[in-house]
Amino acid sequence: MKIIYKDGTVAECPQEEELHVIRHTAAHIMAQAIKHLFPEADFAYGPATQNGFYYDVDLGDRKLSSEDLEAIEKEMKKIVKQNLPVKSFVLNREDSKKLMAERGEKFKLEHMDDLANETEFSFFQQGDYIDMCLGPHLTYTKALKAFKVTQQSGAYWKNDSSRQMLTRINGVAFRNAEELAEWEKQQQEARERDHRKIGREMQLFMTDDLVGRGLPMFLPNGAIIWEELQNYIVQKERRLGYQHVMTPCVGSVELYKTSGHWEHYKDNMFPAMELENEAYVLRPMNCPHHMRIYASRPRSYRNLPLRIGEIAHDFRFESSGTLKGIERARHFCQNDAHLFCTPEQIKDEVSKVCDLIFDAYRDFGITDYRCVLSLRDPADKKKYHDDDAMWNTAEEALRQVLTELGIPSWT
Repeated sequence: MKIIYKDGTVAECPQEEELHVIRHTAAHIMAQAIKHLFPEADFAYGPATQNGFYYDVDLGDRKLSSEDLEAIEKEMKKIVKQNLPVKSFVLNREDSKKLMAERGEKFKLEHMDDLANETEFSFFQQGDYIDMCLGPHLTYTKALKAFKVTQQSGAYWKNDSSRQMLTRINGVAFRNAEELAEWEKQQQEARERDHRKIGREMQLFMTDDLVGRGLPMFLPNGAIIWEELQNYIVQKERRLGYQHVMTPCVGSVELYKTSGHWEHYKDNMFPAMELENEAYVLRPMNCPHHMRIYASRPRSYRNLPLRIGEIAHDFRFESSGTLKGIERARHFCQNDAHLFCTPEQIKDEVSKVCDLIFDAYRDFGITDYRCVLSLRDPADKKKYHDDDAMWNTAEEALRQVLTELGIPSWT
């Protein structure tokens, strides 16, 4: 499979990059199709993803229907059949901004302003469509063999809820028709296993718009399962030395300002409730409550580790487009815990937590999973506590634990 880089070089695509290039090219072809059908469309971001691709588009007041998505896919097939060559070119900043201004690309212009240190930008073109992009891409549109436009949703420009709401159009793309057919088969099987379908059939839970979107209610059958699961994990944790607590589902705004959550997370919280000169919010997480329990009296290192656990109810204001049964809701329950330990105890405590998780997986027959190691951004001194030595110690302990447990898939 041939691909073209931003400097115009054409080469064979490394096998491990094939799907990414295919899906990135599909995003560009989809954008061209959208522009043909809706000339007023203005494009923001259009990346490849782990499972497919999407493009965030400003369509003004227009709302897309399922027929519109079908029309976009049909137009994509026309573009693919035309076998348009994909070309790349690089322009200096001034000429790049002039080109985007001429094409009315306001989001691309703003993105250029964000990249203030860049002196030049690369572009890819197929037919009448030009997109600012780093590439690489397929060399001809006909090289896109198998794809499907799947759905639409809402997405804020730059993931900022104070900015404009855009239409996110999603799709999938594969190397060939056989891979696409296998994906469609898996999707059909997944629909049969969808927890919302099973929940209705087995009368486990329900939602009601009068109660509120994203606020599931568990029915008698579901409540029995909930109780059994809760008893299972509480007993398991208590045997491992966890001390369970019960804390309120609300907290003062001052609590979250003190913890630092207010500055970074308030857009995902329900609005504050102001009463008697005090402001409260529904809690989105349990960390601040547990920290206050730990700080409520003097502690000695001799009493560490201290493992505080809770079956906790939390509330987050998820956007309506992301709500999905009890998988993504505005009210959810989690068995949460915070472990207080000395630096020397970090490795041992993390190892025990991993053992607990994998033990639960074995009990429930869960075998299809992967581990991802999340690390802080050392350059971000505002979001992350400015103590490199502390972070390095903690992160290295996590790496050692995953290695010693023989987990091959962590990244």
